[in-house]
Amino acid sequence: MVKKIIVKIYKTIKKSLVYTHNIYRVIRDKGNCKVSFFNRIKANLKGFRSDQWIYYNLSEHDPTKFISDFEWYFTKNINRQYRLVMDNKNIFTEIFSRYLDVPNIYYYIKKGQVYSLNSSRNSTDEIIKILNKKKKLILKPINGGEGLNVHVISKSISDQQRKNLSEFDKLYYDDELSDKNRLRSLLKSLDEYIITEFIEQHNYAKQLYERTTNTIRIITLNNPSFGKIIIPCAIHRIGRDASFPVDNFSKGGLTVEIDLESGCLGRAASFLDCQGSELIFMSRHPDNNEQITGITVPYWEKIKSTLIEIARKFPYIFFIAWDVVVTEKGFSVIEINRSSGLNIFQIFGGMRESYLGDFYKFHGRIR
Repeated sequence: MVKKIIVKIYKTIKKSLVYTHNIYRVIRDKGNCKVSFFNRIKANLKGFRSDQWIYYNLSEHDPTKFISDFEWYFTKNINRQYRLVMDNKNIFTEIFSRYLDVPNIYYYIKKGQVYSLNSSRNSTDEIIKILNKKKKLILKPINGGEGLNVHVISKSISDQQRKNLSEFDKLYYDDELSDKNRLRSLLKSLDEYIITEFIEQHNYAKQLYERTTNTIRIITLNNPSFGKIIIPCAIHRIGRDASFPVDNFSKGGLTVEIDLESGCLGRAASFLDCQGSELIFMSRHPDNNEQITGITVPYWEKIKSTLIEIARKFPYIFFIAWDVVVTEKGFSVIEINRSSGLNIFQIFGGMRESYLGDFYKFHGRIR
């Protein structure tokens, strides 16, 4: 009897702490857009961060049609213990490389020590040798998201330059001229990082914005009430000068709606384009004026059918947010996520009454 009371008290305290923490993270948010104090309070009281008052145009749209940021926080652990598969990029690669094209991981970095996953050689010189062959590599944390601490190491030199040793020794870190010594020093400062293959994107994506790899975020849901795998939403991310070297919306990149049936791109938006009390939508890229709206994603049907087929193989994983790079020959999945921020989707309309909302209601995450 005493044990049951203690367990009940523990669960009550834990639940209260979770609620308190989530309320705090909503209220403390400084935001990227200029929101009046009055509107910020109104947003916070409804569980939204201040920016979302602008993103979702809550001065005109019904907030009850949207999933609030407060509610979203409780959706992050919907995959229970299986979230480890999505959180750890080493584990993801090991498992999903059996079914999909995923980036090859060359090195794992633990407390500054570099470990090769393909050979017994672990020196910086060996990394440079791979770089000479592949031209570009990606350096990123094993855990994490939102494009944080992701970097591009490149060595784009001509055959003529290779004859000059001084040119041969030069490399670039996020487009900034660097060298082996700086790379060696950088690697020694890292912990729980990987160095992976750089996936060359399809020409359509390069034309949208060539300085970043422009990915698609597509969600699959496995819900017994559906009786099948559902794709409720997808968006295309496109980098900007401000977001380089990543395309993430949270870093200033564009989010672009995708028509699920056709794969055609619609409106684009970025928090950098907050104008007064509203978010400006656009049909062309704001930095290079390239057309966005109306462009169709190649291999769209193949992408959808393949991800649905793979999701079926993991019935114990209910939610997968796939990050897809379209290539000239098909597509590659660079990582998967156990959760997804909703700003990138709900900018184009509330999702409470969508398949995604029904999914969260079924699992008791929202009402």
